[in-house]
Amino acid sequence: MLKHDILIIGGGLAGLRAAIELKGKCDAAVICKTYPNEAHSTQAQGGINAAIDPKDNWENHGYDTAYGGDFLNEQDAVEVLCSDAPRVINELVEFGVNF
Repeated sequence: MLKHDILIIGGGLAGLRAAIELKGKCDAAVICKTYPNEAHSTQAQGGINAAIDPKDNWENHGYDTAYGGDFLNEQDAVEVLCSDAPRVINELVEFGVNF
């Protein structure tokens, strides 16, 4: 039986990014039901949204995100998601993610 410190379920962007973060810190394994290039992230037709354009800002993106969730989403989480999104998207581009 294989044993790992952490088991990551899913080979999409979130799962693979988690695996990169854990590299060298613990014994982690990624399990997915498809090949990573067939994961949901690569199939997302709506894309990934972030306020990257200098004419935009994360506050506007945060409002759009809250509005899209009928303001039922956790507002602190929306703030973190939207304020961190440009940095994370740029980091993923540096990793070679093709958007």
